[in-house]
Amino acid sequence: MVVDTDLVSGNYMTMKPRRGRQTAYRIVEAVAPARLSLALRIGPLRAMTIAYAIEPEGNAGSSIACEVTATARFGGWLTRALVEPTASHIDDNMKRLVARASGRDDTER
Repeated sequence: MVVDTDLVSGNYMTMKPRRGRQTAYRIVEAVAPARLSLALRIGPLRAMTIAYAIEPEGNAGSSIACEVTATARFGGWLTRALVEPTASHIDDNMKRLVARASGRDDTER
């Protein structure tokens, strides 16, 4: 994830998954340290939102939830084509985020 400017609503940031394409997302909401929502629009027919919510859990650390939503005109196949590749990497992304936050990141390449 690369934040090109201030992390505020309306600005853009880029993400490049491993073996994937770099993509610019519009920041919808950024409330440190609790929420980050990103939006991606693909033409006039498809849109996707990725929302991260972080909640403290006392002395046990924090809980991170990620929700991927998509809209597409003309049915489910457009929605599936948009969401499935992104959603399939969410678990791995969350594991890497936890490893980095705990100082035991061995995923850098």
